[in-house]
Amino acid sequence: MTELDSPSLERKLSDRLVSLVDIVFGVVFGLSIPTVFGSDTNITIPNSWGNILTISNFALFVAYISIILSWIGYHKAMEQYPFKIGVGGSRRFFMDLVIVFLYAVLIYARSNTLLYLAIFPIIYLFYLAWDVVLNHEHRTNATSTRTTFKYFIIFLITWLIYSYIGATYDVAWIFLVVALISNLAFRYEKGTWRHN
Repeated sequence: MTELDSPSLERKLSDRLVSLVDIVFGVVFGLSIPTVFGSDTNITIPNSWGNILTISNFALFVAYISIILSWIGYHKAMEQYPFKIGVGGSRRFFMDLVIVFLYAVLIYARSNTLLYLAIFPIIYLFYLAWDVVLNHEHRTNATSTRTTFKYFIIFLITWLIYSYIGATYDVAWIFLVVALISNLAFRYEKGTWRHN
């Protein structure tokens, strides 16, 4: 066994890569703050609920819930199935960065519901690829690709229906609620809240 094959070295490398992904998560959140509050550093409280309860703000809320739950699920998965030195670990790390980049796009697209809803199936396609690579890398059925595929299809159908119906204010709310519920259901089915 060489020094590179050492499990402790592999774990250290995995932990460092996870830390880098955490930094990118933080950058995404940090860069989104000016989009929420604007460039004005004086944060003011809106004078009515109508200024708070907008499609754009609800889409941002859904994005933040999705990102936070993803971060929790990511850490849970990485604790059990760290990156391995090799192609599989490299692929998962690359996919992690792409997924976090897609979260940034999701935040910035919140004012365009059609684009916003189109990003979810892309994210879930990357989740599916991540699951497949993880299962291959660790030679196990550690994570259910069936569950991820089901939610990929749900988000794809949601986007297709919304794009067919057309963008109206009232309909957008319904589709954003579907996106929120679907994200919560996915995380529940994947066991994000359960302790192993």
